[in-house]
Amino acid sequence: MANKLFIVIYPLLILTGVRKRIENHIQEAFREEIDAATTRRYARKTIHNWAVNAFELMFFYHPSNRKNLIAKVEIDGLEKINQAKKDGTGVIGLSAHFGNFPLMMLRLSIEDVNMSFLFSKEFVRESMAAMIKDGMMRYAGLNMIMTRGARNAAMASVREIRRSGFVIIIADESRRKRGVEVQFFGRPTNQAPGPAFISLKTGAAMLPLFIVRKKNGRHRIMIEDPVKGESGGNDYRDIADLTQKRLDIIEKYVRRYPELWLWVHSPWRKRKGDKKRSGANGASDVTFSRAASDR
Repeated sequence: MANKLFIVIYPLLILTGVRKRIENHIQEAFREEIDAATTRRYARKTIHNWAVNAFELMFFYHPSNRKNLIAKVEIDGLEKINQAKKDGTGVIGLSAHFGNFPLMMLRLSIEDVNMSFLFSKEFVRESMAAMIKDGMMRYAGLNMIMTRGARNAAMASVREIRRSGFVIIIADESRRKRGVEVQFFGRPTNQAPGPAFISLKTGAAMLPLFIVRKKNGRHRIMIEDPVKGESGGNDYRDIADLTQKRLDIIEKYVRRYPELWLWVHSPWRKRKGDKKRSGANGASDVTFSRAASDR
């Protein structure tokens, strides 16, 4: 069924320019490291993975298939979650739009790790938010933190972390309005400061985690060693350094498995007229969550 869906949507994505956009972003990243044929192959595999991901989710979403989910998706490094929470502080799970990441969260929700998923997108209709949170997520047994705005997202995350929670944040999209400037594939990008700020203020470790597709419909969740920063007294620089560490890990996985990343949105996109941020003006971008750290 996934192959049939791919056959249907692939020509549409060519006609609408989506495939070309994916190819452009792959070229932006790898530049002279790969040729045009390799770029097209990566783009085609990326779109094929979308189709496979959709059917996997439809199948494993139903509770009756959870035993099969456990058998199909193994976890490498699960003990690192509880090890990072030994002092009673929670953990920030950092991931990306990589592989079948919704399946990863569904699989981790089965484990006894007090997991929550931070979802801070803005919704046009409140009914849509209610459908996702109270309908789909609750039916699947997922605990989701749904907020509006960066400040509320930070406050909600801090509350969960201080209750020894394991909060997963998908943090790989460029931020056009707020962010710290770091490097991704050797080019500047603005990234969300929230995960690093919360980690520095609460002492919670950041655990990078990714799901990798294997053969025969199997997956492996890879949980990296904890990443922590050190406060040197400069909010912006400390947050930028820790944000760079997580971007380096994401880049490592994208380079290793380029067909598993989303590639639809350019991580290097910026507003017109953006100037390079300095420690002075950049610090204003992280003040949104100071109130959260005091709660």
